[in-house]
Amino acid sequence: KLREVQATMRKHLVWNKAIWITETSMWSNGVDGLEGQRNYVIRDQTRAFCTGADNLFWFGIRQEYPADVLPLHRWLISIDHRADQAYDTYQRYASFVSGMTCRGAYPTAAANVEAYHFNNAADAQLYVLWSTDSKDHEVQLPAAAPVTVTRRDGGASQVTPQNGVATVRVERQGVYVTFNQ
Repeated sequence: KLREVQATMRKHLVWNKAIWITETSMWSNGVDGLEGQRNYVIRDQTRAFCTGADNLFWFGIRQEYPADVLPLHRWLISIDHRADQAYDTYQRYASFVSGMTCRGAYPTAAANVEAYHFNNAADAQLYVLWSTDSKDHEVQLPAAAPVTVTRRDGGASQVTPQNGVATVRVERQGVYVTFNQ
């Protein structure tokens, strides 16, 4: 849909307008539960920003009604103003991409992996990757120095590159790979 909007803007020579996605969210009481909401945070945000969205707004960020009254549990802040559901995933994602520019999808050698490359003015590199099936996969990324691999829900490890390539394990829940050139 975003590409369709961009094409319409180009057709009408509209170059200087920001694109805002004003309603996006995923409920935690759906088929995939809280895990689905957490995965959606990373995937939806990454795909939108890397396709050219300037801002995204989580619809229903705050719980307005008790859980037994509202059928779709999509909030990230509880009715009593506490972090809830996928809030921590959302915050962690924001901390990784803050100040970064998406360079686009990263073509990986692994089938069933979706990957995006970001960097910033200081040449810090970030890759956001996830498996699109239920299996873990290995992905090779160009790196001259050790990289840090952080799981979606926390926990980090270092990977030392061999011959300019860092091989990282990519999970369904997603990982962040960071390093400086």
